[in-house]
Amino acid sequence: MGDYCAKALKEIKATVDKIPTDKLVCVYYAEGPKGLTTDPAGSRHTEVLDFVRGINVAQVQTGLDSMPTGVSLEQVMIWNPDVIITGKGKGIIAAVNFIIML
Repeated sequence: MGDYCAKALKEIKATVDKIPTDKLVCVYYAEGPKGLTTDPAGSRHTEVLDFVRGINVAQVQTGLDSMPTGVSLEQVMIWNPDVIITGKGKGIIAAVNFIIML
């Protein structure tokens, strides 16, 4: 299993490394009941974005790098991400509906 995972990660990295810089995607990672909680770049929750060279728009400062932080809807709109990623759970439907209704 370990060999399979190592091989898969190596293949993904080789593919991701071929993406031109001008084609990289800006991403907002939405958490919480309204999608207005996020994790900064470098967080353990968003490290996969770093691995696939996604640009985390949430360049926010928190007390601890792994701590989520609240942001305003206006801030998300200013960031203007290409993609919004949400988690799963009860609150996510409300978050998606909240964002769509804008």
